[in-house]
Amino acid sequence: MPIAAWQGVADDLRRALNGVAPLGGALRRGALHWRLAVIGLRLALGQNRAAIEAELLRGAADGLESPSALDAALEAQLAGGAAAYPVLETLPSAARLNAAAEIKRALDADPDYKPALRAAAALAMAEAEWRAALLYYRRITELPGMPETQVDALQAMGMLHWRRLGEPAQARALFERARALAPEDLVLVDKLLKLDLELERWDSAVAACRHLVASLDAGAGDPNPELCVTYLLTLGEIHLYGLKEPVAALGYYLDAVDRMPAYPLTYSLLQDLLEHHADAALEGQRAALEAGDDHAPRRQLVALLRKAVSAHAGAPTAVRAFRDAVGFAAGT
Repeated sequence: MPIAAWQGVADDLRRALNGVAPLGGALRRGALHWRLAVIGLRLALGQNRAAIEAELLRGAADGLESPSALDAALEAQLAGGAAAYPVLETLPSAARLNAAAEIKRALDADPDYKPALRAAAALAMAEAEWRAALLYYRRITELPGMPETQVDALQAMGMLHWRRLGEPAQARALFERARALAPEDLVLVDKLLKLDLELERWDSAVAACRHLVASLDAGAGDPNPELCVTYLLTLGEIHLYGLKEPVAALGYYLDAVDRMPAYPLTYSLLQDLLEHHADAALEGQRAALEAGDDHAPRRQLVALLRKAVSAHAGAPTAVRAFRDAVGFAAGT
């Protein structure tokens, strides 16, 4: 929309605001002040678009995804969502101050108006006022509403504690509260997994990985075999480096090979394992399979790997031979 048109909308809203103020309609006044704040920011973006685009794309090889990408990013920030570009932070400070003043008027009129609370949090984050942003999100969690709204606010609070305040334990507690409301939200489970890895909560991380693999196998979300393999490799790394269980780690690496025989990272991790634990891991897998741990594809892979290790000195050569054998068996 042209800048003049946005200015016209702002003028119309101010006239409407003057009309409803004597009526004492808190909700209407709150919504109008919020909309004025948003329009003021849209005007600032329109007036400074070239400079903002240049700053955001400095050093980038590609341009904007679309002509409206900055507008969409601004709207996403104000709504508390994921934004492709940090537009708010690049707007003139005067525009942010004016918007914050308008948002304050909105919340003075209606302290429970959630769009204004989200916008206030976004403006606080643009000023690096993390604690202030937390207070706005906490207020949203205290209000009645849809579970999805609470989940979004709890996740936003968790990310602030984790990424901005360096408080991963507090972030984890908030993510757990969110998961209680949305137990099948795989993005949330992935966040918990990353936190558990950082906190070295190995058992919880294993449970999260297994849940993600099972959910992806069951068809949750878009088909993504590479993502499933990534979680299997993460399980392997947890067992190898965290739980010190190379036998189990080898099992997960081989399951990853079975799913995607040509995935390069699997062979790099497998080489690291074999350099220090080849005999113990292979013997453990052989014993588990003989004891009735029936993984038919893994049985064949263990046999191929044992043959490669026996025939070649050194993990790098053995892994190359194993990879060639896997490719031949898979017909690739």
